[in-house]
Amino acid sequence: MNIFRYVVGQSVDFALNLDEWASLSEDYINLYFDGNRENVRNTTFGDCISKIQFLINLFREPEQGFTIDDFRGVVDEQGILQAIAVIQDVELYNEGERFPAIAIESICSAPWNVIEQTQVQTRKGGPTSLIEEIVKESKLKQFGGVVKLFTIPRAKSRYTKIGFVDTDGSGEMLLTEAASDEFLGRQQQRRDSQTFD
Repeated sequence: MNIFRYVVGQSVDFALNLDEWASLSEDYINLYFDGNRENVRNTTFGDCISKIQFLINLFREPEQGFTIDDFRGVVDEQGILQAIAVIQDVELYNEGERFPAIAIESICSAPWNVIEQTQVQTRKGGPTSLIEEIVKESKLKQFGGVVKLFTIPRAKSRYTKIGFVDTDGSGEMLLTEAASDEFLGRQQQRRDSQTFD
C-alpha cells in the first residue's frame, strides 16, 4: 500500500500540475495511441484526459464558483501529485431530512496511473487515499464522513468497492456515515497489516 500525504488549496500549485498532466497526456497519446485521440475514447485514460480538462477549466473560469481552496490532492513520498479532487460543502436531502456532506465534484488520478504502460512515477491507490482524506475532512467538519459524488457507469464499481451506493440511477453515489466508518477501518487494517509484512 502506497503512502500519500494530503494537500489542500494553496499548499500546492494545482494549476501547474494540471497543465503538466495535460501536456504529458498528449505525449502518452503520441507514444501509446498512435497520436490519435480517437484511440483513447471509452477508456479509463480517455476519462482521465476529460477530467484533467474539466479541472483546468475550473481554474480558468472562476464564475463556476470554485477557488483554489476547493482543491485537494495527495502526493507520494517523492512529492509527486498523484490524484486531484475538487470538493464543495453541500446539504443533502433524504426522506425529508437535511444533512451536510462533502460533494466531490471531480476526482482524477495522474495520467501515468491510468495507462497500461507502467511509468517511473506510477503509484497505485492515490484516488482511494484521496477519498479517505476527504472522508476524514467530512468527519472533522462534523458531517459524519458523508461524501457524495457523480460517476460514469464505467467507474461505478471502483466506488462501490469503497462503500458508495447508487442513490437514484443518475450516477450520483453516496458514502453514508456507517459506510465511511467501515471504509476508514479497512484502510487502517491495510496499513496495519503492512507493518507486519
